[in-house]
Amino acid sequence: MPVQLSDRGYVGVYLGDLNAERARDLGLQEIRGAVVGRVEEGSPAANAGLQENDVILNFNAERVQNRAHFYRLLISSQPGSAVSLGIIRGGAEQKLAMVLGQRRLSVPDPCQRLFSEANAYLASATESHKLADEAQQKGDEKEARRFIDEEKMFRQMAEESRAYIEGEIRDGRVAECQPSRRPVNANRYQIGVSLAPLTPQLADFFNVAQDGALITEVRAGELGEQTGLKAGDCIVTVDGKTVRSSSDIDRLLNQESSGELEFVIVRDRSQRTVKIKLDQK
Repeated sequence: MPVQLSDRGYVGVYLGDLNAERARDLGLQEIRGAVVGRVEEGSPAANAGLQENDVILNFNAERVQNRAHFYRLLISSQPGSAVSLGIIRGGAEQKLAMVLGQRRLSVPDPCQRLFSEANAYLASATESHKLADEAQQKGDEKEARRFIDEEKMFRQMAEESRAYIEGEIRDGRVAECQPSRRPVNANRYQIGVSLAPLTPQLADFFNVAQDGALITEVRAGELGEQTGLKAGDCIVTVDGKTVRSSSDIDRLLNQESSGELEFVIVRDRSQRTVKIKLDQK
């Protein structure tokens, strides 16, 4: 089975951010750090002894502010690097030693896992964008610029990862996964976006309570961009019908003879409506 080897350090853990209530429940004195969710079996995180509900407070000598900050520190470290993690577990501080691994992306289920790394980076970019907006609202321009830089970095990483996988698909080295890779491009209409299936983890992150599809690319100058769709939006319904993949939207576009379609999307964890007037090709 084909694999992708990343040149960035790999930990093998799902991370989340903290709110005041969760920080209090986990015995923290301040609201910072990255809280550990599921730990992948056999990963560097598992080998180092990380457990669910641990909170990572330090990466070597650097204080970890949140999940995005941890990823920023991680990607500057090479596979094979030895790092020290300062954590808190059950209210007690500990130190763990970890040797970073090298990510290997296998594709047993291409429609769900082929773009998993790219989607994770995109989710981090969306979170950094939200934090930048919050910092700007508070008047903290320095912090806002830091999060904007993080967002750019994560979006670049997502694009690099996606471009690699799409190259593998074009060259025939992996099984093609149409719903994940192809643009929404119906026989008569084209809105110019690419989609990825919304996994349960991504649905929880984006606060989507039902099925949907994640926009991973909006091509410049096409209808999706003109009507305000953005990468990181989650399409929930189109004209009241549930959307799970590109093929669902293709079918709805082909059924529409004229007029407009109403897209219900989730952006920044809140639902909104975008109406798209269709152009005849």
